[in-house]
Amino acid sequence: MPLLKFLANRDSRVEKDNNVALDNKAIEVSVPDIQEIYGKAFVNMQSNTTLFERAVFDLSLSLVGLSDEEFNNLDIKQAYEKDDFIAKVFSLTSGLSENQRLDVFSRFGFELYQNEENPAGYSILGYPHKLSDNTLFMEDENLKTGEITNKLQSEVTKFLEKNPVMCSNIGVEKELNKIVNVFPELRVLIGKKQHKNHDFDVMKHSLKVMQKIAQNPEFKRLNDSDKKILLIASLFHDIRKTEGKRDPIHALKGAIDTEYIIKKLKLTQNEENKLYSLIKNHGWLNYVNRTSTQKEKQEAQKMAAFDMRQGNLFELMKIFTEADLKSTKNSDASYNKHKEEFEAHLNAVSKCINELQI
Repeated sequence: MPLLKFLANRDSRVEKDNNVALDNKAIEVSVPDIQEIYGKAFVNMQSNTTLFERAVFDLSLSLVGLSDEEFNNLDIKQAYEKDDFIAKVFSLTSGLSENQRLDVFSRFGFELYQNEENPAGYSILGYPHKLSDNTLFMEDENLKTGEITNKLQSEVTKFLEKNPVMCSNIGVEKELNKIVNVFPELRVLIGKKQHKNHDFDVMKHSLKVMQKIAQNPEFKRLNDSDKKILLIASLFHDIRKTEGKRDPIHALKGAIDTEYIIKKLKLTQNEENKLYSLIKNHGWLNYVNRTSTQKEKQEAQKMAAFDMRQGNLFELMKIFTEADLKSTKNSDASYNKHKEEFEAHLNAVSKCINELQI
């Protein structure tokens, strides 16, 4: 299918992703629908934006001075590990029917799905959150599900609020705890396995991306707003990756999820748009590389240019993509191997953007 045929008359934020052709089901988000969870619940619940932003910048400073060896030796865990939480939830809900399980899970914003790639046998879809009104549990028409809901509330509270992040680097530990207190959705990334091409779990990979962004000389030339958006994007860009498997549409799903989750912050509309675009398009290079002919490659480059043509978005994406490439493995060897090809794609996309902006 020609890659440019949907440029006209499309909703570029929902209908298509520049990483893979999508059908309607491919853009489904977390169950239950994240718009229902976040779009309403957080519209008037804004966190301490200054505290979070300071923590993000301080975290990047803690990471930027680490050598590759020092970073590789970082050990990041939670007192109540994700897989232990999964096992407990599975145990609590094992006596329910499938419909009852889904009903109980829907109240807390997540569900479990079978996944042989995870040692626990199951993975989390969505982001655990507490119910604020305990009376809802007591009024449950089904006493069995009401009792389990109460027990599950206790486990969710333990996972979200009574669960310190522990790291072998005290600076990283301190700032990570501040960050997950504001965005507990990020807790599901700690210990979340990636597919075999990666050396790190999702959280450690995300921190590696943050480190490489902050180490880039071009990053230092940006204004504070763009620095903030790049650092936030590094934390959230893989939030919807399927555990242990390749997930070609995780970028689009993650961008949609993050758009609602990030409503806790007082970002400007321009900042929100940049964050959405950075996350949605961060896999542009894989998309270009998957082409089989020169014509397809040129069309893919034009598509990437179209989606990143606004303002300085492509300049930010260059920093982001380089950091992402350098964060797949425990050294820069993979990036260095493909550096010339990467730069050739950058130049081709940049040329297309210049043509679009004339």
